[in-house]
Amino acid sequence: MPDKKIVVYYSLSSNTKKLAEAISEKTGASIFEIETVEAYPTEQQALIAAVREAKEAGKLPELKAMPDLSEYDQIFIGSPNWGSTIAPAMEAFIRANDFSGKSIAPFLTYGGGGLGKSEADLAEWAKGADIKPFFSVSGAGDESTSANVDKWLSDNSL
Repeated sequence: MPDKKIVVYYSLSSNTKKLAEAISEKTGASIFEIETVEAYPTEQQALIAAVREAKEAGKLPELKAMPDLSEYDQIFIGSPNWGSTIAPAMEAFIRANDFSGKSIAPFLTYGGGGLGKSEADLAEWAKGADIKPFFSVSGAGDESTSANVDKWLSDNSL
């Protein structure tokens, strides 16, 4: 029986959503969008201030729903880079689940920060998981993104 796969992602500007949809199409994985109960501001400075304030207070956003991961072996986790790491909505999702014995294939979109401390944070939050190398892309990517996703999937037997 083949491994069951799901793409779980959070996206505010749709860059991560586009990448999540492409990964789902290429792998045949189910797809689930993480949504917060309270919407984040869309204006960049207001968003930065809201995220910084919540982080300083040690608060993660409340999520509308979560997928049941029990039937999945391979979980693709997608997030934008906010504040040099995974967005708080995805952090809330990751911290709320047990990934022991599961394989995580993380992907990240960013505006200029690259991976930041995403790798270390994911390793801390998803203990017991087999975490594959991150795939990351600036913004929505470019004409080479599809081929780069294919290579990442192939190189990591995803």
